[in-house]
Amino acid sequence: MKTRQKRVKKAIEYLQNYINTYDRQIGYLDYMDETIIDDVLYGLGVALGGKKHEMAPGYRKFKAILRKHLDN
Repeated sequence: MKTRQKRVKKAIEYLQNYINTYDRQIGYLDYMDETIIDDVLYGLGVALGGKKHEMAPGYRKFKAILRKHLDN
């Protein structure tokens, strides 16, 4: 497996676990749509960028990357 493929595999495994355990969060049934969107985007950011996209500063960095991607 190539380096890129290993990275993608790891990212998808992280994201699958992140989503599969989402319902373990207390109160998730009362989340607003915006919260779910932010949570899923946060998980995607960490899946793709690791620690550099963790916590609020990392999420802000990932949102900037995402904005550029969506503008293209």
